[in-house]
Amino acid sequence: MDEIKQAERIDLKQVEEQFDVKEIYTPLSIAKKEIRKRWNDKELRKKVEDFLGEIPEIFKKEPSAVLARHVTAPNSEFFHFLELVRLTSLKPVNLEYLKDKYVSCNPAKLYLGKMCFFKKDENHGNGTIDHEYLINFIESENKPLNEVTTLWGENLVDFYHRIIESSKIDIDTFDISKWYKEKGGRAKKYMKYYLALFICNGVLFENYLIQKNEKQFTYNVVLPAFKEIKEQFGLKPLIVPIMPISEKDELYWWAYPESIKKYIPKKN
Repeated sequence: MDEIKQAERIDLKQVEEQFDVKEIYTPLSIAKKEIRKRWNDKELRKKVEDFLGEIPEIFKKEPSAVLARHVTAPNSEFFHFLELVRLTSLKPVNLEYLKDKYVSCNPAKLYLGKMCFFKKDENHGNGTIDHEYLINFIESENKPLNEVTTLWGENLVDFYHRIIESSKIDIDTFDISKWYKEKGGRAKKYMKYYLALFICNGVLFENYLIQKNEKQFTYNVVLPAFKEIKEQFGLKPLIVPIMPISEKDELYWWAYPESIKKYIPKKN
């Protein structure tokens, strides 16, 4: 999300002293039990529905385990998410934001257009990473993600969806772009409604970082919304760290297994 430049600036030191970001998380062992308890609380669900006004269709039938990434991409983080979900009885869902603009300064978007591949070194236990360029970055900059095309003419989103479908990966996808727009169109406005979805309709698997450029977004946008929703319902949104916070910036998590290369057309 790139709206941090538009967000109100606050005293980060003061916020850090008042609130430890680790407080937003719930251990998986607790979250997988708590979500069932909350889902079965009809009064709580009605309260959430009244607050939201409209709940995205994907959340209406059953509670789900949610990864929110602009496009469903089968990288190391994605497969780790699926492994965690297998420890629950929840249906895995990826919330896509296909109307968001492609900007290469955002790592999550950069590595959609520049696929990194991790090759394990069986002899030494480590690995190497190489990459393949999928798009023309100059032509793609600031285009909606669902309008970006690959170097061979395929829609970039369709390319990733083709991999997921061909690999027979069991995950539901839902484009939440329209809902975001209805809730204000900017993270500063829709974040409280987004987090309210994880009071009783799903468990969010996410890491909110306090390093580098993400720090401002976490403290300016996420934490105020988190505290507001907690006060509104008397409960924390259920957020499980998808990986150890100290490892979130490692390039390995953005990388794809070598087997994915077969889906990229060979260059003439």
